[in-house]
Amino acid sequence: MTMFIGPDETGVLLEVGAVEWHGVAERELADAVHAAREKRLSWRAVGEAIGTSSEAARQRYSRSS
Repeated sequence: MTMFIGPDETGVLLEVGAVEWHGVAERELADAVHAAREKRLSWRAVGEAIGTSSEAARQRYSRSS
C-alpha cells in the first residue's frame, strides 16, 4: 500500500509506503508519550489517552535506566 502526502517544496507529491508511514506514526506516538511523562502525567493518564492500560503503556514506553 502506498500513501501520498502533500507536495514538497518543489511541488512534487511525496509517496510514502505504508510500512514507512507506520514507523513514523510509532515514533511520533513514542515522542508524545515521553513528553507527557516529562510533564509528570501518570501512566494511567497516558494509557487512557492511547487506549490501553497504564501497565501496558509503561511496559511499552518506559525508558530503560
